[in-house]
Amino acid sequence: MAHRTTLEEEHLAKTSNAAKKPGAPGTARVAGNEDRERVFDAFRRWGHLEATLDPLGFLEPQKRPELDGLAGEAADEARGIYCGTVGADFMHLPEPERRRWIAER
Repeated sequence: MAHRTTLEEEHLAKTSNAAKKPGAPGTARVAGNEDRERVFDAFRRWGHLEATLDPLGFLEPQKRPELDGLAGEAADEARGIYCGTVGADFMHLPEPERRRWIAER
């Protein structure tokens, strides 16, 4: 696990450095990945509040201002994952390694 994390961190560092150079190959892709990750992070943190948790339909999901302005393919995908009827809330866990482990499942 630690080795995989190190490799991921090295990859992120390399792509982040490439993104800082104007016109560098892959710059648009890296920027898109950062936007996608930002959208998914917002849904990981707040999506459970918009989730359909009441199977009988008595309780309405809460709308969150943190998620209102998010649109596009990444937001639609994240909304389907984190605001649907099945999911796991793990962002409250204080240990990043545990959150990462659950996210990889």
